[in-house]
Amino acid sequence: ITNITDTEKNLSAIAEFLASNGVTRAQLPAYNPLWHEKCQKIGASNSFSEETVMSKWMPPEHVIKCEGIFRKVGIQTRSM
Repeated sequence: ITNITDTEKNLSAIAEFLASNGVTRAQLPAYNPLWHEKCQKIGASNSFSEETVMSKWMPPEHVIKCEGIFRKVGIQTRSM
């Protein structure tokens, strides 16, 4: 999730954990902003609806950067 779970520190920790447990391949789903509309439809509150970055798809160059963090520890990646 943009600006929440996609930080270099967080992704590095996840990658290190996976690598230490023998994981060699992973798929990284790009952030999908469509959940905002789903929240509205079911009447759920959404404290992130006003944040501009949270209303856009993750740019391809950012997905590539995230994948690079996993490749540094030997995990092959494929974005979704």
